[in-house]
Amino acid sequence: ARRVVLSRSGMTRLIDRLQAAGLLAREPAAEDRRGAYAVLLPAGDRAMARTWPVYESLVLEHFGAQFSDEEAKLFCEILGRLARVPHEAGPVPLTVRRQRRP
Repeated sequence: ARRVVLSRSGMTRLIDRLQAAGLLAREPAAEDRRGAYAVLLPAGDRAMARTWPVYESLVLEHFGAQFSDEEAKLFCEILGRLARVPHEAGPVPLTVRRQRRP
């Protein structure tokens, strides 16, 4: 919830709606009985594929256009470094991952 700027209850409601829409399923976390994984189902994967082009164009138009090519490369490098920094709070039990194929 902290990573997507939602309260815990807000995150639970979002996951409930995505689950009800058939886009993801909850899977118990073996390492923490209180937690669960949000597993992306094939319908969720298809929804992401359909919506990404619209999202990408808006990001490029409203955000990416503010950078020169050199600045964009530097910004990506900085974000990459930040993504590799361990989170102080430790792992969040609820994560999104693709469903394992049988």
